[in-house]
Amino acid sequence: MKKSVSALLIAAAFFSVAAAPVSAYEYDKDAIKKEFKCKLQETAAYVLADLAQAMTISDNIFENDLLRLEVKPYITTEDESFGSSVRKSLGANSVIMVTGGGMAGYAMYIPVLPYLEATITNKTDQPLEIDLDRSQITIGGYSGRGVMAGVKFSEASNAIQPPLIIFPNATKTVALWRTDFTFFEGTIIKDPRWLPPFDLALNTNILGETILKVNDKYIAFVPSAVIDESKLHWRKIKK
Repeated sequence: MKKSVSALLIAAAFFSVAAAPVSAYEYDKDAIKKEFKCKLQETAAYVLADLAQAMTISDNIFENDLLRLEVKPYITTEDESFGSSVRKSLGANSVIMVTGGGMAGYAMYIPVLPYLEATITNKTDQPLEIDLDRSQITIGGYSGRGVMAGVKFSEASNAIQPPLIIFPNATKTVALWRTDFTFFEGTIIKDPRWLPPFDLALNTNILGETILKVNDKYIAFVPSAVIDESKLHWRKIKK
């Protein structure tokens, strides 16, 4: 595996608290460090690359006379500390890599899915106008509006966005963020009142219906991205 990896990827399933002990899916940081002779801080990149290689993406392109649309989910990692009960819940519903433990709880890298990347090509000789406020994305456990980077968290659910204009015969790539993340100039800023969603379910489609309102007409399709658990490396299953 190459040490330089792209950040563009995909993923989903929603965080919930488990009442009973469950199997925890954890990456083995020591195995990664030994194989690549890297520092702990670099192991998250290998986890992301492993998730990307285990993922099958299909039906993620829509095309008609007006446009060509391709969507790709984006996976990154959050660096957090949680207690043992939350660790078990996260391991049951997502993928985690525990990097340490102590009085403050378990330090973990947790893959999360903040947005979809949409690449849109205008196939006509007239501008295309896309109404983002009447469009919808489904990514992980989130289904709702996609907002552009730079929308503040306090305004994300209700902000009025200008239409996205694609010039004739041009291609534009945009990030459509979930409104249940915090946003500030495209950077995730965690709201201390609750945990961010952890939406990386294995063997399950982590995408869903994508709907765009284009020139007063709607287009809709259902892309697929599935991470095959059997293809993951460096993983320990703890009861």
